[in-house]
Amino acid sequence: MTDANASNANFSRQQLSGVVTESSILQVLPPANLLKMRLVGDVMNTQVIYAFPTASILDVTRLMADNNTSCVVIIKEEVANEKSLIPIGIITEQDIVQFQALGGNLAEITAVSVINKPLFCLTPVDSLWFAHQQMQARKLGQLVIVGNQGELLGILTQSSFWQLFDPVEMINMIAELQQNIANQAAEVSQLYQQLHQEKSDRQKLAAKLQEKSEELERIAATNAHLQGEINEHKRTEAILRQSEARFRALSETSPDIITLCDPQANVFYQSPSVERTLGYLPAEFLGHQPLTSVHPDDLANIQAIMANMLAKPGIPLVLEYRLRHKNGSWVWLECVATNCLHDDDIGAFLFLSRDITQRKRTEAALRDSEERYRSVIKAIREGIVVHDAEGRIITCNASAERILGLTKDQIMGRTSQDSRWQTIHEDGSPFANDSHPAIVTLRTGTPCLNVVMGVYKPNGELSWILINSEPLFPSGEMTPYAVVVSFSDISRRKEAEVALRKSELSYRTLAENLPAIVYRKFPNVNNSMVFFNNMVETMFGYKTEDLCVGEICSINSLIIPEDREKIATTVQDAIAKHQPFQIAYRLYDQDGAIRYCWEQGRPIHNPDGELLHIDGVIFDITKSKQAEAKIYEQAALLNIATDAICVRDLENSVLFWNQGAENLYGFSADEILGKNANELLHKDSNLLEMAIQTTIASGYWQGEFTNLRKDGKEVIVASSWTLMRDETGNPKSILTVNTNITEKKQLEQQFYRAQRLESLGTLAGGIAHDLNNILTPILAVSQLLPLKLTNLDDRMIELLKMQETNAKRAADLVKQILSFARGAEGKRIAIQIKYLLTEIESIARGTFPKSIAIETQLPDDLGIVIADATQLHQIFMNLVVNARDAILNEGKITIAAENFYVDDYYAKMNIEAKVGDYILVTITDTGVGIAPEIIDRIFEPFFTTKDVGKGTGLGLSTTIGIVKNHGGFVNVSSQLGKGSRFQVYLPASNSCISPTLEQWKLPVGKGELILVADDETVIAETTKSTLENYNYRVLKASDGIDAIATYVQNKNEINLVLIDMMMPLMDGENTIRTLQRLNPQVQIIAMSGLGSPQMVEKAARHGVMQFLLKPFTAKELLTSLHSVLSGGTSNS
Repeated sequence: MTDANASNANFSRQQLSGVVTESSILQVLPPANLLKMRLVGDVMNTQVIYAFPTASILDVTRLMADNNTSCVVIIKEEVANEKSLIPIGIITEQDIVQFQALGGNLAEITAVSVINKPLFCLTPVDSLWFAHQQMQARKLGQLVIVGNQGELLGILTQSSFWQLFDPVEMINMIAELQQNIANQAAEVSQLYQQLHQEKSDRQKLAAKLQEKSEELERIAATNAHLQGEINEHKRTEAILRQSEARFRALSETSPDIITLCDPQANVFYQSPSVERTLGYLPAEFLGHQPLTSVHPDDLANIQAIMANMLAKPGIPLVLEYRLRHKNGSWVWLECVATNCLHDDDIGAFLFLSRDITQRKRTEAALRDSEERYRSVIKAIREGIVVHDAEGRIITCNASAERILGLTKDQIMGRTSQDSRWQTIHEDGSPFANDSHPAIVTLRTGTPCLNVVMGVYKPNGELSWILINSEPLFPSGEMTPYAVVVSFSDISRRKEAEVALRKSELSYRTLAENLPAIVYRKFPNVNNSMVFFNNMVETMFGYKTEDLCVGEICSINSLIIPEDREKIATTVQDAIAKHQPFQIAYRLYDQDGAIRYCWEQGRPIHNPDGELLHIDGVIFDITKSKQAEAKIYEQAALLNIATDAICVRDLENSVLFWNQGAENLYGFSADEILGKNANELLHKDSNLLEMAIQTTIASGYWQGEFTNLRKDGKEVIVASSWTLMRDETGNPKSILTVNTNITEKKQLEQQFYRAQRLESLGTLAGGIAHDLNNILTPILAVSQLLPLKLTNLDDRMIELLKMQETNAKRAADLVKQILSFARGAEGKRIAIQIKYLLTEIESIARGTFPKSIAIETQLPDDLGIVIADATQLHQIFMNLVVNARDAILNEGKITIAAENFYVDDYYAKMNIEAKVGDYILVTITDTGVGIAPEIIDRIFEPFFTTKDVGKGTGLGLSTTIGIVKNHGGFVNVSSQLGKGSRFQVYLPASNSCISPTLEQWKLPVGKGELILVADDETVIAETTKSTLENYNYRVLKASDGIDAIATYVQNKNEINLVLIDMMMPLMDGENTIRTLQRLNPQVQIIAMSGLGSPQMVEKAARHGVMQFLLKPFTAKELLTSLHSVLSGGTSNS
């Protein structure tokens, strides 16, 4: 209010105190003043979603999703009524995200175990300014509001404050102030009229009041204009709120970071996902430039992009850069930046960023791994070449180029029989092509060691090389698919030998320059040795005097005892035959480490044939051995993996095929190497083409395929494709890793089928109920009219009869629908299944064609069930009639029944089964079978494969409804062209099935230690508990590698190994093979969910004692263990 001291006059009714202006109105509008003026109770949300302390985090997450809220309040369990809820904690969306990041099981974590105590609360009479300060100080997004007794009244969120700044409310405030201004203007006008009547000495004051009056009139005019703008602003605000709501919903749920910057690159909007990615709250970025957190190496690139954005408005630009996380680490982001300053709806720089840190780490790790591999091969001094099965050289290292005097391009593709090679033996004779070590190894499958060969380089220089060749075998094969040839340049050694024959002095001089021990040994003087250089010390750390005992000097004492006999035999044989010898062995150096040596010697005889001495050299080949071991280890690891690993070139020809691929697809490496993988394995050409294009474009692809095995069966795999590049960075091949997920998909289909049938049952029950309501009056009227209307003619009576007949048929159809929906309802009595099935057999034999044989397998001790006899008769007749209809000409129907006990194992592996006694009735036919694509639909109502008029499609749907209503379940299996099998499981009456103690007495262990290897935690734990209850001790392993490690540690105690055939990292077959190498007498029982004849045969071939098919009962498990441990070896 403006001071009005210019006039101190008192008027008759009131005194002028001041004037309200626009500036004075704005003084009360800042947010801080509004917050201080209002209370928490004015804006708190009283609709609070709450949960009890025992609720799981998964339940809390569902409450948030169902009620579209960002938090749930945790209250005490002891609640009297809705008005006495006592809060003890709160869980927010941010807490849920953190739990997921930690990898915890949300279904097992309770709310009380994670909430922070004590809970900070406010009361409704607290000011919003105090609430705002507490939120900022405690970094909270929500505050709980309680009453005087601590009872829950509501919740205050950050969005609640925006109610104060609601444009509509602010407009109302302005309107109220305008009204006050108008009232003041009227009062001032009245005062102005009075002042004109005053005396002249008050004219000065009147002039000032006139000015104020004019000013108020201008304000009134301005307010009138402002009111029009406010009305337009209301419409704009409504559209803006709707647009903002959609944008906020998108930005808050998107995993990408959405950033909006003004023309000065200052952030004025930051999406919540920035906290998940960078650890900052969105508010911490507001008003700042993100460039301050950019990695220095990326700053220039970003500045260039910003300049480019200014030059190209509206065009998205992509860049990758690093931004500092709140914890100080660097996060890689992939950003799409767009200049939207000229866009009326956006008017800002728009940045969409995605976290690619993990991808960058993976790329860096791959580059490091490839670089280390290349460095090792490059650093090896020996030349290395690899020949394929055809003898062609497919790779070589730099040392090979140096030793042979050829470039890599000149070496690649040559065979050992290439005419461009000029090679000789040590005696100068030509080296025959078929005697080259690589060819010999390919032909015989055995390694060639220490072969000396002279090779003429292109410049005519003769080099002598020492060659070793080693075959590479596919797993389980005896024919090598490649040969690794290593060779070292021994030209200098050969030169030393020539010089030695010329002169002893020259010999010693040259010996000093050889990278080997040069010696002379005197076998007739206790094998005393003379060394012609100091390489003993250089190579092994020993001085010559360290090896001398008296006048005898020798290295024999350094040689590992296991190798001494082999050396003695080789040397004696060479002496007897007057031939040189070559031998590899191991010895200990000065530090006690094992070194690998390669020795070549020649016995020297006098003209009379008497042995004078042995001259020779000893090389340290430890590094070569280590390199070879590394190569073998890498090859072995690829073959141990259970996943199918395949390398194909860009033309889709298979280059590598591991043992896991052979097991999964049935093709051996010899059958598929060089073949087109797409033609042999893949079914969906469109998905395949997409995978290839994506891999070549981005370097990686991941998805699912339905592949074909060698036997024509389909297998579902989770597939990962990685693009491999050559040294120049060009695409070279594609590495594919496939994991078999067929069994997982089958379990998913079983679950979905059960859900679908349950939904159809509910629908069918509702339809049947409505149809019954419709049919009841129709049937009643058709029966009542002839009684009421006695003068009806014959035609009308006939029509009413027809209506009654059809209504009854419709009612029967409805009964079948009710049977499907809830099994209908009937009187249940104790029924001996054997007699019921005997009656079914009698009906079938009397009515079915004679070309169909009927066979029954009904034991005398078959139990009874409590059931509706009519309904059971109906379902078994349905199944038998369906079996008859499936047999086109001749065939057989088998009706069998048995007592069956479902234990924990079986119940956990079949979602519809429960632990307990059942009567299992099996109807088997040799008919046409059911196609795989429709087998999941056969229990749906009105679905039928029979011709029109031959079936309603309600037979099997009625069967499943009746069986489920009796607490049972149905399993079906079928094979086209071979027949079908329906298994009906009905709960047995406990009072009727009373097996004797001897019948169900399970064998008990004697404290034996059993190793259980299974990657399914539930199965492993259940097996462990069962065995421990029957006096066994148990060790668990989660995969093949863990099983081997556990067995090695407890080898002398473990009595038997129970192993799953399909596990990650190392499958059952490879694990069994490794265990048998560790202990040929190990006793093994295999188990698997796939009971194919090939799987059982494979287990038997590896010496497995017995085979258990999942799901199996505790009786089957304990009986198998007892049989094997007591000496039985039958495979089941």
